[in-house]
Amino acid sequence: MLTPLIGFGDAAQQAQLSISADARLRQGTLNLVYEVRDDLSSICWPIAAQNSNPARRDELWKTTCFEAFLLIGDGPAYFEFNLSPSGDWNAYRFSGYRDGMKPLNLGSELVRPPRVRVEREAGLSRIHAELELAANDIRRAGLTAVIERDTPKKNERLSYWALVHPGAQPDFHRADSFFFRFT
Repeated sequence: MLTPLIGFGDAAQQAQLSISADARLRQGTLNLVYEVRDDLSSICWPIAAQNSNPARRDELWKTTCFEAFLLIGDGPAYFEFNLSPSGDWNAYRFSGYRDGMKPLNLGSELVRPPRVRVEREAGLSRIHAELELAANDIRRAGLTAVIERDTPKKNERLSYWALVHPGAQPDFHRADSFFFRFT
């Protein structure tokens, strides 16, 4: 069942969007779905470079990007996945809150690169991602999105969306924002 994401601050209010997400974890495969509704025309949608396959890339969060933060066991270690509508991706392991960041090992921690696909229809974009994980002790997740809009107001270009925003600033790395529980 899709759960609404909450926009943080004025930029999210100005975006006039509705974003929701869901996650399913079964036998090491994590399936993510994000839905973006309403005024999609102003969203900057990254597209794959011509003659390029989706690849592992840094700084995807600087434009429209969908993310998942997965708490491992009882914490404090967690994974971060950045998933671009272009198909590009990245994955990191943290030993604690914003500490000890390392790329997730492809082949051992992450079985293969994530598969990302986008479906579009009038007033709706649906982003699907499938990740095969070696870790089997994932209990909670933070489902988030960064949306870049084409707007002349620089302070409204990026909006931040999450299940909860427990702090005074948007911070997707906070364990108390890993609100989604796997059943």
